[in-house]
Amino acid sequence: VFQDSSKRLYPVMLEDCLRVLKKGGIFLIDDTLFPVMTPEDEWSVSDRAIDEFNRVLLKYEVESVLLPIGEGLTIVVKK
Repeated sequence: VFQDSSKRLYPVMLEDCLRVLKKGGIFLIDDTLFPVMTPEDEWSVSDRAIDEFNRVLLKYEVESVLLPIGEGLTIVVKK
């Protein structure tokens, strides 16, 4: 699965994106460094959504890495 939708939809779509993956499936998420690159007091709605996505992702049975390429690419493998 490759996610590059409206950033506000990232946390909303997370569960469904992971649900359709088989064990060992790969989930790629674009632009996941937005919040890191902006001071928190200047965050947009999109920055807050991506921050929420990054935090919620930690609750799932996955292995992930955030690569500092462009605005960030998170690679997730479903356990």
